[in-house]
Amino acid sequence: MGLATGSVPGFLGMFRHAGRPGDRRGGVYFVFRLFLLAKRRLLWRVRPQTDPVVVFIGFVPAILLVAFFVLCGLLLFFNFSSDLVQAEVRALEDRARFPWPRARRSRFSTRTDQT
Repeated sequence: MGLATGSVPGFLGMFRHAGRPGDRRGGVYFVFRLFLLAKRRLLWRVRPQTDPVVVFIGFVPAILLVAFFVLCGLLLFFNFSSDLVQAEVRALEDRARFPWPRARRSRFSTRTDQT
């Protein structure tokens, strides 16, 4: 209601007497420079503390992912090669157990007439 009658609330009254537009631009520039200075000083104090955070949040998970995929690849490779070796050992065992399969069949055959 006060805005319609021309009166301004107390906290907005300070902008009424801020001066000319050049003064306002100077004030905005001063506040901006003060913000940059404060930010630079605060970040300079915090920066040495952020280095370990970057290492633990950035590099360690990347290294863990690479190690995980390398480990999975090695397990897959060794599992596959183990199956191949076991199959070859079984084949050698079968060949050593029955070196002459024809002779074995003919020797233990129940047929009496062999030609």
